[in-house]
Amino acid sequence: MDSPFPFHVWIDRFLGFEIHATPWTDMGSGAWVYVGFNLIEAAAWTAIAARVVWRAWRRPHGRAPWAYAAAFLAFAVTDLIEMDRLTVGLLATKGVALIAILACRRLVIARLPGARW
Repeated sequence: MDSPFPFHVWIDRFLGFEIHATPWTDMGSGAWVYVGFNLIEAAAWTAIAARVVWRAWRRPHGRAPWAYAAAFLAFAVTDLIEMDRLTVGLLATKGVALIAILACRRLVIARLPGARW
């Protein structure tokens, strides 16, 4: 029997609500700046994740640094997706990744003396 209130349909519509879509066939200068900024931002998050992995490999301190690097990589992936379109669900995912970055940062700094990030 179908539900009189299809909650999953409303959730799908809300999370999939498109805030911005890149017009790939007719891109003006503003769209190129938007795409370029997200590409540079994704590269920066990936570089930070690589640095965290390198440090974790040199001085193992549990799983927190690996989770920290994974959170940075997740944020980089959201920036790559954002180059194409920005949805409410993507913003929520970016928020979860940011919370994970901040939580892992706290753990990593507590376990690695002298660590700033």
